[in-house]
Amino acid sequence: MLRSPLMTSTGHGPAVVGALSRALSGRRDVLVAVLFGSEARGRAGPDSDVDLAVLAPGVDLVDLAVALSSALGRDVDVVSLDDAPVPLLAEVVQHGLVAHEGRPGAAAGWWASALADLETDLPWYRRMSRAWLEVVAAGGLAGGQR
Repeated sequence: MLRSPLMTSTGHGPAVVGALSRALSGRRDVLVAVLFGSEARGRAGPDSDVDLAVLAPGVDLVDLAVALSSALGRDVDVVSLDDAPVPLLAEVVQHGLVAHEGRPGAAAGWWASALADLETDLPWYRRMSRAWLEVVAAGGLAGGQR
């Protein structure tokens, strides 16, 4: 089931969303920031990092990760939502929590676009994954060739 990233989660997610929101406050260059991974799912352990997917054209993601890690006092991994691979897009749409919008409505616009992309690409990705796994199961990683 795909759900809106505006939904809340159980666990630590909401606290981390608040911390990210404060750290990103005023950053109009970061159009959308979505918490995903173990924190968003409420399954983070004491050594878990913070996974953040962003739509931020022109922003240096390493600099952003360093700034957010400093602000949160934890490691923050930042990935781009521009041309995100299908598995990442599906994870962010299904489990993500919006932490920041650079302008009102940016998250809803991104989410609608992501759903349209997944409607087209997710069935293809699943078929290709199954086909590849069948080839590996039948003949190993070399496809039975030596």
